[in-house]
Amino acid sequence: MKVGDLVIYKPYPHAELRRRLGPGIVSRAPYNRDDCNEKFVDVVWSKDRPQVPAGTPMWEFLDELEKVNG
Repeated sequence: MKVGDLVIYKPYPHAELRRRLGPGIVSRAPYNRDDCNEKFVDVVWSKDRPQVPAGTPMWEFLDELEKVNG
């Protein structure tokens, strides 16, 4: 995944977020955090989340997302 890719949540385990949020745009390439062995990307969602308003970058687990159209 790279900056500018259109992404959506994978159906499992986030079917509700997938349906409610729709696609988002990757705003930061995959990275690791010191406190975890998982990969992350920052995504800008077009709809509000409880944590942040729409248009605000939010970190997401890379393995919970899939690219739209490829």
